[in-house]
Amino acid sequence: MNTRKFWLNILAMFALVMGLMWLAFASLSSYTKHGESIKVPELAR
Repeated sequence: MNTRKFWLNILAMFALVMGLMWLAFASLSSYTKHGESIKVPELAR
C-alpha cells in the first residue's frame, strides 16, 4: 500500500465530509426559515 496515496485519500475524505457539513449548516437557516414567525389562532378559551 502506497502511504502517500493513503494519506491523500484520507485528506480528500476529510475535505469532502467538512464540505458537506458546511453545506448542510449553511442551508439550514434558509430551510428552517430561521427568524420568521407566523401568528396562530388561540384555540383554548
